[in-house]
Amino acid sequence: MIAWLIACTGAVDPDLGAARRSLDAWEHGVALLEAQDAAGARVAFAEARAAREDPLLVAWMAAAADADGDLASADALYAEALQGAPELAAARYRHGVVLARLGDHANAATELQRAIDDGAARTLELLEDPELAPFLDQPAYDFVPRQAVTVAVDRVPETAFWGSEVPVGMRLLGLVRPPFEVVEAPVEGPVELVSVVQEDLSTSQGPGLAVRFLLRVTGAGQVVVGPTTFEAGPFRATGDLVTFAAAAPPGREQAPDGTVELHLPDEWLARVPEPGAALIGERLVVSAGPSDRITVEPALAGPPITYERRSIDGVASRVSVWSGAGGTTAVHVVARDGTVRFDGPPAGG
Repeated sequence: MIAWLIACTGAVDPDLGAARRSLDAWEHGVALLEAQDAAGARVAFAEARAAREDPLLVAWMAAAADADGDLASADALYAEALQGAPELAAARYRHGVVLARLGDHANAATELQRAIDDGAARTLELLEDPELAPFLDQPAYDFVPRQAVTVAVDRVPETAFWGSEVPVGMRLLGLVRPPFEVVEAPVEGPVELVSVVQEDLSTSQGPGLAVRFLLRVTGAGQVVVGPTTFEAGPFRATGDLVTFAAAAPPGREQAPDGTVELHLPDEWLARVPEPGAALIGERLVVSAGPSDRITVEPALAGPPITYERRSIDGVASRVSVWSGAGGTTAVHVVARDGTVRFDGPPAGG
């Protein structure tokens, strides 16, 4: 509540104190509103307005009435304030919310759309407003998307050959908020997981997330990935199926046994913060920096699956996961400059 009030007011105009009594009353009203004394704030803002007429003070009176649950008065005061100062986008947004709660959905939608155009909020953010949530299925709000997060799936080649690597890319767009998790991601066909990259994006819709699952072809047959369902904060979104044909030379058609599980780097980092090492079942999970050197005792056959967490500025963390590593006794993580970051047995070992 206070955040949009500050946005509505901006810097306090020194001329607001043309009468010192008005300025003092306004400051007192703000303090009362921050203390959740809406009734007291209404009195204080009314005193400030009595000393000096100003649309901003009317907007603050509306905010106090709004916080006090007096929707009819808030409606009238917001309308009056916006008539005198139509540029108050944050106040217009709140007016739209009040109108929605009063059941005037046509005018509420008009106010909300204009507030969005004026920069008070993004359209998708209406889905996060608990006061608007009960009304968004009304026809008047058909300008609001019904899905907070969408998953865009990149195209893959129709055919991939034995030993080749196929990147399966997906982008989460919309109200993309952490924490992130793969909720469901079935994978069928002759492939194995090589690596996963999770990268923050900056988009016209706000923050986004790019995910790339790198699969290696290990036999012949049809490969089906998904539908893949992600969780991003309070929202879930599902991407389309990804399919391609895997081809192999004679004698390589039969893929080795194994199950492909798709996880995000964030999921491993939540369980094994950097720097660290842990045995999770028969898997050894080691979290480290992007340039750290990892040594395992006893040495493990084959490379790990690598998970990279990238910020907009570059690689932030790297997680290495080995299967069949239940006998691991020690892990050493050393930074490029020689600093020992982790040295000892993995947790759970």
